[in-house]
Amino acid sequence: MELESRPNRESRLTASLTGCLLRSGEYPTSSSYPAHLINRGKVEQRTTSLTQGVPALPVADQADMDISDPAYDFVRSIRVYQTEFHQHPGHDGNCSRSSTVRLGTYGQQGDYRWNRSSTGLLPPASKFSQPDDCGYYDFRSVFVDWHDFAGAYGFEEVRY
Repeated sequence: MELESRPNRESRLTASLTGCLLRSGEYPTSSSYPAHLINRGKVEQRTTSLTQGVPALPVADQADMDISDPAYDFVRSIRVYQTEFHQHPGHDGNCSRSSTVRLGTYGQQGDYRWNRSSTGLLPPASKFSQPDDCGYYDFRSVFVDWHDFAGAYGFEEVRY
């Protein structure tokens, strides 16, 4: 019996946001894909009315295509927050808290990068809320938000 491997929710969401379809077991060949998508699946390009007529210009020493045209503003609007927050009462009566927040964004030429961020900079749509008291609290999530080509705000948060 052979089991079918399916892309997880994060890869489907990322693929739908970038106009591509990821399939398990097949691999991308372009170096322009963000590191979190490499080896996740083959990318099948689709022509849409949004990008139709917008030339893809090669850019030396950067991503394989130029997405600086305003038609690609929706790609550059994608933000990915990876959040880990832990809190517990300390032995000395103090509250012990630790957090790590990374913000992933697309640059003008389609390059993807991670930068440090903080829980205070998470979008209001995130379910993260630091408790007022110092009980045991753990919060881990990947939060993605964007503005689509019409300017409407969208987001998805997956806790793990």
